[in-house]
Amino acid sequence: PPDTDNVGPLNAMTPEAYEALKHADEAMSTTAELACESRETTKKVAAAQDEARKAVARALEQKMAETAALSQKLRLSITDNRNSLHKTQRHYDRTNYSYSVNRGAEEYHSIPLGERLDRPLMRVYQRHPGTQVPEAGYIRKDHEKLADSLYNSSRHVAALKFNRENLDANLKDKKAALDVDSEICRMRRAKSFYV
Repeated sequence: PPDTDNVGPLNAMTPEAYEALKHADEAMSTTAELACESRETTKKVAAAQDEARKAVARALEQKMAETAALSQKLRLSITDNRNSLHKTQRHYDRTNYSYSVNRGAEEYHSIPLGERLDRPLMRVYQRHPGTQVPEAGYIRKDHEKLADSLYNSSRHVAALKFNRENLDANLKDKKAALDVDSEICRMRRAKSFYV
């Protein structure tokens, strides 16, 4: 502050000038304090911004790693699904073959005479108690069981094919997500001043 001894209405330092210098001095000290606080705040904001950038970068890298791990697990699941589908298809084909063999001839005249259960000798034989020939009933029951097995196998094959399509679609989506995330990381690195 200016010296108060030289202040007077006729001197070079008038009371108004003295007040103006006093206010200017206070304003300068306040400005210096604000500039110091502003520098501190700028440093804190820059540090917080840098920390936020690093946190986002870490989160993106973690997400990319998780997506890559899920993609690998999906590939393993697709392989397991393919193996199961092949095994189920083989089972279906073998059951279908057994079903057609069990069904026998398509016409009655195609059955050899020795295999017919209604030939005269068999009729006489089956009239006596305890000498029934239940093979025809067994064949019919086995035929029904094979038909049920064919139906269930076909449902399993259809379910496995549907699951394979879903797994393929999920793998495609994961690959697209991984490409997008890696592109985002690349763009963030290109537009920023940090590594």
